[in-house]
Amino acid sequence: MKCPRCDTENGTRSVCSECGMFLYDGQPRNRVKLSREEKRKENVDRVKGFSKVFLTLAFRLAVMILASALILAAILHFAG
Repeated sequence: MKCPRCDTENGTRSVCSECGMFLYDGQPRNRVKLSREEKRKENVDRVKGFSKVFLTLAFRLAVMILASALILAAILHFAG
């Protein structure tokens, strides 16, 4: 493939060896269409990933709140 910026011939490379420009279009026009089942699996996997991140953050927040409450209780106990 010829680089549109510097006209260097790059063969099958996806990045120009001379100037570093990407030689492909980032648009998914040439992507193979997914079947319904593949789309469903992709969506399920995406939701599972978001759920895992959300649960991890919720757990960490709960631990921080509990630790803060225990520290505050200890401070109030020893101060009063």
